[in-house]
Amino acid sequence: MKCVSFPKAQKAHSLSSSDDSTNPLIPSRTLDTISLMQLGLVGLLEVSSLCLLFQHPTLAQLTPDSTLGNENSQVTPNQTIRGAVADLIEGGAIRDSNLFHSFLEFNVDNGQRVYFANPDGITNILTRVTGSTLSQILGTLGVNGSANLFLLNPNGIAFGPNSRLDVAGSFVASTADSAVFDNGFNFSATDPNAPPLLTINIPMGLQYGSNPGSVNVIGATLGIETGQTMALLGGQVNLNGATLHVPGGSVELGGLSTPGTVTLNGATSVSFPDGVQRANVSLSNGSLVDVTNVNGGNIAINGANFFMSASQLQAGLTSGAGIPDAVAGNITINALCNTNLSDRSLIANDLLSGAIGNGGNIQLTTSALTITGGSRVQTVTNSNGASGDIEINANGAIDISGFTEDGLFSGILTRSAAGTSGKGGNITINNSGGLLNLANRGFIGTVTNSSSNGGAIALHLNNLVLETGGQIITLTTNLGNAGDITINATESVTISGESRDFVPNPFLDLETFDLNALEFITEPNPDVAESGPLGIPYVSIERTPEQIINGTTVLGAAENQFDYFSFSITTLHSRAIFDIDNGFTPEDGSVDTTIYLFNQGTGELLEVNDDSLAADGAGGSLPVFGSFSTDSLIDTTITEPGVYLLGVGAFPSDASNNELIEGTTPEVGETYTLQVSLENLGTEGVSLPEDPFNPANFNPNVEARSGLFSESRGIGHGGSLRINTPKLILNNGGRISTDAFDAGDGGNITLNVGSLLEVNNGSTLISSIARGSGNAGTIVIDTKQLQLNGGIVSTDTFSSGNAGQITITANESVMLSGTTVEERGRIDSNARPGAIGNAGRVVVETPVLQLRDGAQIRSINRGNNRDRGNITVRAKVVSAIGTSPDGIFPSALVTATLVGTGPGGNLTIDTDRLLVSDEAVFSSRTRGAGDAGTITIRATELEVSDGGEVIASSSGDGAAGDIILNVNDIDVTGISEDGQFPSRIAAFSEENSPAGSVTITSNNLTVRDRAEISVSARGNGDNAQAGNLDITASSIELDRSATLSAEVRAGDNGNINLDSQRILIRDGSNITTNAEGSATGGNITIDTDLLVALDNSDITANAENSFGGRVIINALGIFGTEFREQLTPDSDITATSQLGASFSGTVEINAPDADPSAGLFELPETFVNPKLLVATGCGTDDGNQFTQFGRGGLPTDPTQPLVGETLWMDLRPLPRHSARRRKNRDHAANAANPGNSRRSRIIEANRWIINKDGVVELVADSPQSSPFISWFSPYYCVR
Repeated sequence: MKCVSFPKAQKAHSLSSSDDSTNPLIPSRTLDTISLMQLGLVGLLEVSSLCLLFQHPTLAQLTPDSTLGNENSQVTPNQTIRGAVADLIEGGAIRDSNLFHSFLEFNVDNGQRVYFANPDGITNILTRVTGSTLSQILGTLGVNGSANLFLLNPNGIAFGPNSRLDVAGSFVASTADSAVFDNGFNFSATDPNAPPLLTINIPMGLQYGSNPGSVNVIGATLGIETGQTMALLGGQVNLNGATLHVPGGSVELGGLSTPGTVTLNGATSVSFPDGVQRANVSLSNGSLVDVTNVNGGNIAINGANFFMSASQLQAGLTSGAGIPDAVAGNITINALCNTNLSDRSLIANDLLSGAIGNGGNIQLTTSALTITGGSRVQTVTNSNGASGDIEINANGAIDISGFTEDGLFSGILTRSAAGTSGKGGNITINNSGGLLNLANRGFIGTVTNSSSNGGAIALHLNNLVLETGGQIITLTTNLGNAGDITINATESVTISGESRDFVPNPFLDLETFDLNALEFITEPNPDVAESGPLGIPYVSIERTPEQIINGTTVLGAAENQFDYFSFSITTLHSRAIFDIDNGFTPEDGSVDTTIYLFNQGTGELLEVNDDSLAADGAGGSLPVFGSFSTDSLIDTTITEPGVYLLGVGAFPSDASNNELIEGTTPEVGETYTLQVSLENLGTEGVSLPEDPFNPANFNPNVEARSGLFSESRGIGHGGSLRINTPKLILNNGGRISTDAFDAGDGGNITLNVGSLLEVNNGSTLISSIARGSGNAGTIVIDTKQLQLNGGIVSTDTFSSGNAGQITITANESVMLSGTTVEERGRIDSNARPGAIGNAGRVVVETPVLQLRDGAQIRSINRGNNRDRGNITVRAKVVSAIGTSPDGIFPSALVTATLVGTGPGGNLTIDTDRLLVSDEAVFSSRTRGAGDAGTITIRATELEVSDGGEVIASSSGDGAAGDIILNVNDIDVTGISEDGQFPSRIAAFSEENSPAGSVTITSNNLTVRDRAEISVSARGNGDNAQAGNLDITASSIELDRSATLSAEVRAGDNGNINLDSQRILIRDGSNITTNAEGSATGGNITIDTDLLVALDNSDITANAENSFGGRVIINALGIFGTEFREQLTPDSDITATSQLGASFSGTVEINAPDADPSAGLFELPETFVNPKLLVATGCGTDDGNQFTQFGRGGLPTDPTQPLVGETLWMDLRPLPRHSARRRKNRDHAANAANPGNSRRSRIIEANRWIINKDGVVELVADSPQSSPFISWFSPYYCVR
């Protein structure tokens, strides 16, 4: 059908009906123009109808016509009806229970009262207008009885500001041509005939002509008795500043614009035909349709376009003595073209407090839907009953966006609001042919604040776009579970950005930022420049000695511990940003900081940041693989009002729940600048206008970012979140998250993405977080390609709940990359400070996994838990390359325990090819009391190059983890581009803790170009024990300053055990178990067939201030090295001590038929007889041979290894038939050439010719010249 867009809504014009000059239904030139614009009717009403609407009648007329003959209608004035003067309409044609009236004109003047007489037995009164003018109802129209009233005028019907209905039955006002009855009779206003003298039942329908007029209600309040039906059926239907009130009944609004029949289902509802052009329906300027009652009512809209501006449709149950099993009626909207809700319009089917029964549903079917300006579609229960469902069916675009000045967001909402309320309703959107766009804080949400479960959200569409703060939310704050979110998008889902248009609540109540007498001012935050017209207020504090706080806090004495800042938050869901920038730069400060956020009332540690391995900040303080940065930042949402405490200290420092921060206090004179930014993200604490149908004007939005959210803020569990789509894109802060803030578990996230899942920019993430005793949900991603370009996939725990597991299956590739210093693609599983819950596992399965430019996969434990969060990777190709743009953060696979006693996770990789290059890192680490996990790599090829690292380390009290490599070919090569960091495989400890071991099983192991494989303990305590380096390989090659080492300073020594067929050490490479300080040199055990050490390559087990170690070599052959008492420029085997020979270790060399004190034998000066290398010609007439024989001691090239001298000849007997054929063949040849019984001599070619075909041939015959007989006959020429 042809669809026409609505004009922009205009505000109502204040009109009075006291005289003709201001009557909206009385025309004047000025009023004509103003009214058309203000009613928003331009383009909606036909010009002819508008002209008729504002024609100036000389007098309001009630003029019967003569079409009924002797049964014509009669008007009797000045009758007393219901205690007041009125005009009474009598007469008419009675047929069965129907009474027919016919008028040439039918108008009710301002202040006039007109009633129809209601004879006994009459249930339906039908009135037609056969003239050419519309009907203007400016006064009271009623029935002096209980019959239903039908008013038909094809020219149009208009109700003015003072009009009212006094009808006990149902009321139908229509601009149809006729009423149709089941016997074929049409009670027609355009072809008027008297009704036949036959039995006539109730009318079956309304027959429309080609140009029906409009039904307009302007500024009027029209109501009928409880439980009845009011139907306004055009043409177009327009309510402007009007109220229709039918308690517990039904309201039907709609019309046709072309010929067709609307079916009347008795006097209770209507049905519109398919395939017929419909007319538009509009509500504007505060219009209200209300059917609420203790038993509920229905509202139905049928039109082409449906438009609401600052208006409401309200159904549902009110408090009172209703029916226990009552169900509120439904709101049904069928708009074949567009539906537009603007300027805080509301479609609500609610259960008010004290209501008995369940809520009704809302069903909206349209081509396109727009909800803007704080408008809502909602079902809310404030009683024990369940709220109804919302279903939206569209085949075009759906746009939900914007908010009001006082902060009410546009959206679709179901809510279980009270503590004992029933279940929240479901939201279903079917938009298989179009786009759903939520923007600028627009939302779709289901919320339960009760013990009942919240509703589910199901979207079936082509494309979903969430941008600039658009959100889809399910939330529980009580015992009930949040609903699930299911999205089926046949083309794509895009989530992008955050809202920057929302003006925050001006300057949240910072009651105390106790800096002694220091005052501060609020001003726009320059770091959040686009935060709205007023900006986000912030406090900038430059630390100087007189501003340092000393005193007592709930955590204990603050003096000489930390700088503490106490402040209070009075508004729920406040976003707080605490930022310390550039601590080492002279203009901003002189101290590197760590920043902590506590709940001062409970002592709970909420957040910590030094931009360590597990936190997001503006930079960072923790030295990560040799790099430093100095910024620290906390960006969090404070979920409860209360008093909070911010602690700032020098890096590094630690803290946990209810404990003082332990660390270095910033010294007097050291400065930093702290910025505090606070933004109100919701409107829970904002004073909004009272509205009994929209309590507190509730906003479910949890923050300003666009996203999908399922949250548990109570005991109930969060809902699951599932997306099925070919393409999912998250950009610029977009989020998908399921968080558990209390005892309830967070929901699971399942993403089935057929082609591409792309997460871009550092503020963008997919997360599941446990902030209380509830567990975080799992994250399952199944896709073809996963790309994290600065984006994050994470699961965290902050308390006793466990973090969820992350499982990623990509049948093509997983690509993680960093885009800026702050934006590094990451997959994280974290146990945050103070947590006793466990970090989750991370499992990645894909053919190709690539990490570049600082991207990382991490499992970080900063809590006091027992179980570790492991990382498992299964891929054909795994590569980690490079660092972040500033060189601080390496591309990495990391498991770590940083604070507390919890263990670090294990890192397991199964792959065909593994590359760690350009300072990238695979790491297992502990910085706390917990032990680090084990790194296990099973691969065909492993390359660690250009400063890449595979390390297991400890810089705390916990033990470093082990490294286990089962790899066919291993190549560890080179150093970083700046020459500072060698490529290495290493297990080490830096404090008084044991290091792990490195165990390698390989076919070929190559370490070259200053690369190393090592185990070491660098601490000075007795617990600083180095692990062992155990290598089993077919071939081990160390070249160009490569190293295998096991070193220790104080504790037990580390050992090296090598088991290989062939070990080659060249060009200054070393195998060493040297010990520093008082530690004893470690042991070296080598079992090999061949050991070759050349070019000052040493095997040492030396010590500084203790005994040297022990070297045991079991070899079949040893070349290039020997035992010596001390190191020399040659290749040496030593076990010395700087304390002297009596402290030397032992060297045991077991090689058959070898003198362990001897090197290689001396070669003669003339190692080769040059005569044997000169080809001297033999006589041309002799049978000559050239034979080379010897030990095979010379390679073909000086740089190549020796070649074995054993030759192979096939001595197997030939099969009999083969031997027979050869024998017969040889016999035949000899028979044909009896003179050739002696074997032919092989003659060497001595020249070349060009034959007749132009081909070069080598020939052995002499040229055509005198033969030359060589006189020289060497002894080796054979004759």
